[in-house]
Amino acid sequence: MHTLKKRYLPILLICILPLLASLNIHAQDLIERTQLGIPKVEPKMNPNALAHKVASAMSHARSHEEIALFALAQNEKSAARSIAGSAVLLQIDQTGIEQLVKNPKKSFSMTIPVDERSSLRLNLVRNQLFADGFEVTTSAGGDAGQRDLGTFYHGTIDGDPSSIVALSVFDDRVDIFLDDGRGYYQITQQKNNEYLFYNARTTGDFGNWKCYNNDRHSTFKEVREQPNNSLSRSAMMGCVPVYVEADFSMFQREGGNTTAYITSMMNQTVTIYASIGITIEMSELFIHTMTDPWAGQSLGDKLDTFGLAKGNTYNGRL
Repeated sequence: MHTLKKRYLPILLICILPLLASLNIHAQDLIERTQLGIPKVEPKMNPNALAHKVASAMSHARSHEEIALFALAQNEKSAARSIAGSAVLLQIDQTGIEQLVKNPKKSFSMTIPVDERSSLRLNLVRNQLFADGFEVTTSAGGDAGQRDLGTFYHGTIDGDPSSIVALSVFDDRVDIFLDDGRGYYQITQQKNNEYLFYNARTTGDFGNWKCYNNDRHSTFKEVREQPNNSLSRSAMMGCVPVYVEADFSMFQREGGNTTAYITSMMNQTVTIYASIGITIEMSELFIHTMTDPWAGQSLGDKLDTFGLAKGNTYNGRL
């Protein structure tokens, strides 16, 4: 069995979102195409690994449930347009969230309205985000005492087998991420039961990512030149446990929401990798609840300091 070396995947994890951001943002976006009834996919577009996973789960399910968690907000048109371009303001059914938390489903479909006549359909399957023994620890010592770790799903947009969707469900809210190859979309809570469905690439929320690595670690060229694509093959032969660390500035910004923020973001990352057949899980989340060792450094210096401090002693293979 091939062993996945820790030095390869960190570069992919750091850089996967910037690579998505480089896609063309000028093509008509998903929301507008759905409203106009334009087909979601080119005829020759190939299904990704998630599409196969969804199809398998749906074919083996005794029954496939349809969920309508969202409705258009009453003041949708004026409020959404004032926020971002083609954005749609939605209202969520809080009871529906509670049902998903209490009774997680193996697979289901969810409809997202984009106007009075049209809606998107998301086909979703349960995502095992956490490795066995997953824990949340802090720099103050011991367990963080986090009880709402979330329930996670991923899948595709109905009719577009090359798309990716990630759904994170918590006690009081949901986060949804979509990418159809033309745009990067979020459905995020605004206030109370109101949510905004928008294209993040048209709002500037998705354009300032930078990719950092240093000469002591392997480069993309090294990864690409692995014989017989050994990186992908070794990853697919087993699940890769991922150690995640949140710095103090994130804890200051998110407070008690830090764990949910990180796990939702990791559900998106795991989903991106799952779409190309690589399985990863979180093995541990460590949160700095006081000043961390790399405060005040540039991002590049932080990467160097972090790598030297952790070496190969952290709880995971990545």
